[in-house]
Amino acid sequence: MILDNGVIRTMDPSLPTCGALAIAGPLVAGGVGTHESALPSHDRVDLGGRCVIPAFTDAHVHFPTWALARRDIPLDGVSSLAEALDRVAGHPRSGGWIRGTGWRDALWAEHPTSKALDTVTGATPAALWAKDYHSLWLNTAALAFARGALDVPGGVVERDGTGEPTGILREEAAWRFRDDGCRSQRRNGSTRRERGSASLTAAGWPPFTTRTAGSARLRSSVASTRAKD
Repeated sequence: MILDNGVIRTMDPSLPTCGALAIAGPLVAGGVGTHESALPSHDRVDLGGRCVIPAFTDAHVHFPTWALARRDIPLDGVSSLAEALDRVAGHPRSGGWIRGTGWRDALWAEHPTSKALDTVTGATPAALWAKDYHSLWLNTAALAFARGALDVPGGVVERDGTGEPTGILREEAAWRFRDDGCRSQRRNGSTRRERGSASLTAAGWPPFTTRTAGSARLRSSVASTRAKD
């Protein structure tokens, strides 16, 4: 098959683009020039000026979330439960919640649990986001904030053989835990979440949320700019 009449980006500095691309079964045979693209082919796709790249690349960033995570314990690239616990144990603490971001347990021999996390955090509440922000790893002190109300529609609460939570919340359960924590702090007289991450830190809850005053102002500014255009 030949993809033709478009912009083929090769990602090769010596030949950044070419006019057509030959594909042989599951393999990319390479770029083709004017003469080769004129050769007969069983399949030919007219790109109509569209762009082709070697693979999908997700290049966007959730900036407030990324910015707040700069203060978290970096757990990217940890290859085992033991290594993750070592990073948590060795990271300086400044009081309040212990926060971390970036773990991925798909290839770990042992999976994360609240009891394992307790060994390096003690009674200080700890909440560690997975790399994809779809899972939250909590210790026993953090689980206490939920007061047993962990199961929500669309969420997954991992439990052991006795039915007790292991400390891993996934999807909506993870995000509801975060939001319920914020509401709990407000009920106790703390300042509103919308005032920003600083108020949440003062209240003791880790500022995982991106619904801060700063992001609200940013959205307002963008909306205003668009309206003017």
